[in-house]
Amino acid sequence: MTVKALNAIGSTGKERVPATRILFTTDFSDAAMAAWPTARNIAAAFEAELILQHVVPPLTVQGDFPSEIFSRYWEEARADAEREMGRLIDEASGLKARIRVDEGRPADHILRAAAEEGVDLIVMGTTGRSGVQRLLLGSVAAEVVRLAPCPVVTVGPSSQKGNETRAA
Repeated sequence: MTVKALNAIGSTGKERVPATRILFTTDFSDAAMAAWPTARNIAAAFEAELILQHVVPPLTVQGDFPSEIFSRYWEEARADAEREMGRLIDEASGLKARIRVDEGRPADHILRAAAEEGVDLIVMGTTGRSGVQRLLLGSVAAEVVRLAPCPVVTVGPSSQKGNETRAA
Protein backbone atom coordinates (compact mmCIF):
# COMPACT_ATOMS: atom_id res chain seq x y z
CA MET A 1 0.00 0.00 0.00
CA THR A 2 1.29 3.43 -0.88
CA VAL A 3 0.50 5.51 2.17
CA LYS A 4 1.42 8.91 0.75
CA ALA A 5 -1.49 8.90 -1.71
CA LEU A 6 -3.93 7.54 0.82
CA ASN A 7 -2.91 10.16 3.36
CA ALA A 8 -3.65 12.82 0.76
CA ILE A 9 -7.31 11.83 0.73
CA GLY A 10 -9.25 14.44 2.58
CA SER A 11 -6.31 16.14 4.24
CA THR A 12 -5.76 19.88 4.27
CA GLY A 13 -2.54 20.47 6.13
CA LYS A 14 -3.16 19.76 9.80
CA GLU A 15 -6.90 19.27 9.50
CA ARG A 16 -8.27 15.94 8.22
CA VAL A 17 -11.44 16.12 6.15
CA PRO A 18 -12.96 12.73 5.31
CA ALA A 19 -13.58 11.58 1.75
CA THR A 20 -17.26 11.97 1.00
CA ARG A 21 -17.57 10.34 -2.41
CA ILE A 22 -15.71 7.30 -3.78
CA LEU A 23 -15.94 5.97 -7.34
CA PHE A 24 -15.55 2.21 -7.80
CA THR A 25 -15.35 1.37 -11.47
CA THR A 26 -15.67 -2.17 -12.76
CA ASP A 27 -15.87 -4.20 -15.93
CA PHE A 28 -16.78 -7.25 -13.76
CA SER A 29 -13.51 -9.01 -14.59
CA ASP A 30 -11.64 -10.90 -11.86
CA ALA A 31 -9.10 -8.08 -11.68
CA ALA A 32 -11.80 -5.44 -11.27
CA MET A 33 -13.68 -7.46 -8.69
CA ALA A 34 -10.50 -7.88 -6.64
CA ALA A 35 -10.80 -4.14 -5.95
CA TRP A 36 -14.39 -4.35 -4.68
CA PRO A 37 -13.54 -5.22 -1.03
CA THR A 38 -11.04 -2.34 -0.96
CA ALA A 39 -13.67 0.11 -2.24
CA ARG A 40 -16.23 -1.12 0.29
CA ASN A 41 -13.77 -0.95 3.18
CA ILE A 42 -12.57 2.56 2.36
CA ALA A 43 -16.15 3.79 1.92
CA ALA A 44 -17.10 2.27 5.28
CA ALA A 45 -14.06 3.78 7.02
CA PHE A 46 -14.88 7.28 5.72
CA GLU A 47 -18.67 6.78 5.83
CA ALA A 48 -18.54 7.95 2.21
CA GLU A 49 -21.01 7.59 -0.61
CA LEU A 50 -19.93 4.81 -2.95
CA ILE A 51 -20.63 5.25 -6.65
CA LEU A 52 -20.38 2.01 -8.63
CA GLN A 53 -19.64 2.60 -12.29
CA HIS A 54 -19.59 0.34 -15.31
CA VAL A 55 -18.66 1.62 -18.75
CA VAL A 56 -20.10 -0.33 -21.65
CA PRO A 57 -17.48 -0.19 -24.41
CA PRO A 58 -18.73 0.78 -27.85
CA LEU A 59 -19.79 -2.02 -30.13
CA THR A 60 -17.27 -2.06 -32.93
CA VAL A 61 -18.29 -4.19 -35.85
CA GLN A 62 -17.59 -3.91 -39.53
CA GLY A 63 -20.26 -3.83 -42.15
CA ASP A 64 -23.78 -2.45 -42.38
CA PHE A 65 -25.98 -3.42 -39.49
CA PRO A 66 -29.41 -2.13 -38.59
CA SER A 67 -29.36 0.48 -35.81
CA GLU A 68 -31.58 -1.85 -33.73
CA ILE A 69 -28.57 -4.12 -33.18
CA PHE A 70 -26.63 -1.29 -31.55
CA SER A 71 -29.66 -0.24 -29.49
CA ARG A 72 -30.27 -3.80 -28.34
CA TYR A 73 -26.58 -4.20 -27.42
CA TRP A 74 -26.66 -1.04 -25.29
CA GLU A 75 -29.98 -1.95 -23.60
CA GLU A 76 -28.86 -5.49 -22.76
CA ALA A 77 -25.42 -4.37 -21.58
CA ARG A 78 -27.01 -1.69 -19.37
CA ALA A 79 -29.51 -4.14 -17.88
CA ASP A 80 -26.75 -6.71 -17.19
CA ALA A 81 -24.55 -4.07 -15.57
CA GLU A 82 -27.37 -2.74 -13.41
CA ARG A 83 -28.22 -6.28 -12.28
CA GLU A 84 -24.58 -7.07 -11.37
CA MET A 85 -24.07 -3.76 -9.59
CA GLY A 86 -27.34 -4.29 -7.74
CA ARG A 87 -25.82 -7.48 -6.30
CA LEU A 88 -22.73 -5.54 -5.24
CA ILE A 89 -24.86 -2.89 -3.56
CA ASP A 90 -26.61 -5.67 -1.64
CA GLU A 91 -23.17 -6.72 -0.35
CA ALA A 92 -22.52 -3.13 0.73
CA SER A 93 -25.40 -3.03 3.20
CA GLY A 94 -25.15 -0.09 5.53
CA LEU A 95 -23.27 2.00 2.97
CA LYS A 96 -24.76 4.77 0.89
CA ALA A 97 -24.27 3.45 -2.65
CA ARG A 98 -25.63 4.07 -6.12
CA ILE A 99 -24.86 2.97 -9.66
CA ARG A 100 -23.81 4.70 -12.83
CA VAL A 101 -23.68 3.08 -16.29
CA ASP A 102 -22.00 4.91 -19.15
CA GLU A 103 -21.26 3.95 -22.75
CA GLY A 104 -18.04 4.69 -24.59
CA ARG A 105 -14.29 4.55 -24.10
CA PRO A 106 -13.77 3.38 -20.48
CA ALA A 107 -10.93 5.71 -19.44
CA ASP A 108 -12.76 8.75 -20.80
CA HIS A 109 -15.95 7.94 -18.93
CA ILE A 110 -14.19 7.07 -15.68
CA LEU A 111 -12.43 10.43 -15.75
CA ARG A 112 -15.66 12.21 -16.70
CA ALA A 113 -17.56 10.52 -13.88
CA ALA A 114 -14.85 11.46 -11.38
CA ALA A 115 -15.15 15.11 -12.40
CA GLU A 116 -18.96 15.22 -12.67
CA GLU A 117 -19.50 13.43 -9.38
CA GLY A 118 -16.79 15.37 -7.55
CA VAL A 119 -15.26 12.18 -6.15
CA ASP A 120 -12.43 12.24 -3.63
CA LEU A 121 -11.06 8.84 -4.63
CA ILE A 122 -11.25 6.31 -7.47
CA VAL A 123 -10.83 2.60 -6.70
CA MET A 124 -10.26 0.20 -9.58
CA GLY A 125 -8.67 -3.08 -10.49
CA THR A 126 -5.76 -3.50 -12.84
CA THR A 127 -4.74 -6.54 -14.86
CA GLY A 128 -1.04 -6.03 -14.25
CA ARG A 129 -0.04 -6.09 -17.91
CA SER A 130 3.49 -5.02 -18.66
CA GLY A 131 5.93 -4.85 -21.53
CA VAL A 132 4.71 -5.45 -25.06
CA GLN A 133 1.25 -6.52 -23.94
CA ARG A 134 0.68 -3.17 -22.18
CA LEU A 135 2.17 -1.28 -25.12
CA LEU A 136 -0.17 -2.99 -27.60
CA LEU A 137 -3.31 -3.18 -25.48
CA GLY A 138 -2.90 -0.08 -23.32
CA SER A 139 -4.09 0.23 -19.79
CA VAL A 140 -7.27 1.92 -18.63
CA ALA A 141 -5.91 2.02 -15.08
CA ALA A 142 -2.64 3.64 -16.17
CA GLU A 143 -4.49 6.35 -18.08
CA VAL A 144 -6.86 7.02 -15.18
CA VAL A 145 -3.95 7.22 -12.71
CA ARG A 146 -2.17 9.72 -15.00
CA LEU A 147 -5.16 11.97 -15.64
CA ALA A 148 -7.50 11.63 -12.64
CA PRO A 149 -8.47 14.75 -10.70
CA CYS A 150 -8.12 12.84 -7.42
CA PRO A 151 -6.12 9.98 -5.86
CA VAL A 152 -6.58 6.54 -7.43
CA VAL A 153 -6.23 3.24 -5.61
CA THR A 154 -5.48 0.36 -7.96
CA VAL A 155 -5.76 -3.24 -6.86
CA GLY A 156 -3.67 -5.62 -8.96
CA PRO A 157 -3.74 -9.35 -9.57
CA SER A 158 -1.37 -10.02 -6.66
CA SER A 159 -4.02 -8.50 -4.40
CA GLN A 160 -6.17 -11.58 -4.88
CA LYS A 161 -3.51 -13.57 -3.06
CA GLY A 162 -1.84 -11.14 -0.68
CA ASN A 163 -4.51 -8.42 -0.43
CA GLU A 164 -2.00 -5.74 -1.49
CA THR A 165 -3.19 -2.33 -2.67
CA ARG A 166 -1.35 0.35 -4.63
CA ALA A 167 -2.36 3.99 -4.65
CA ALA A 168 -1.34 6.79 -6.95
